[in-house]
Amino acid sequence: MCAFISSDLAEGEHVYMKAPPGYDIGVGNCLSTNNCIYGLVQAPCQFYLLCREVYGRSGLQHLYTDECVFVRYVSNIKGQPQLTNEDLLIQVNGKFLNMEFVPDKMRVYTSCSHPVAAMILVVFVDNNSIRHNCGELVQEFDKFVKMDRAIACQ
Repeated sequence: MCAFISSDLAEGEHVYMKAPPGYDIGVGNCLSTNNCIYGLVQAPCQFYLLCREVYGRSGLQHLYTDECVFVRYVSNIKGQPQLTNEDLLIQVNGKFLNMEFVPDKMRVYTSCSHPVAAMILVVFVDNNSIRHNCGELVQEFDKFVKMDRAIACQ
């Protein structure tokens, strides 16, 4: 419930508000906020920009065809180079359609039995949804976001 208040206002933007009932700030005074709040027209945009920045630092890439979809694909076979989007389309040759199982000793991520570990995150207004075939990718992402937020709050 606090998604929109997680993002800061754009630089140079000022928002003033009346004090909530029961909070006396004196006659003729108002409050200034540094963060977005629910009800501001710019809150959804600022939240999306914050998501894009943090998710990008975490290793996710947004799709060019839909900027609310973020993906991370990782080769799950030890000793293999990092995957690019071109690898997925050309060199992997349809691995998502017909994925083989990778033996345990050859896996980078033990929870994923496929040659490509994948995480797809979708942002819709102030909600996120994750689909994945690898629990470790989600754990890495969650750990990064918590650490990034803790650093930002200092």
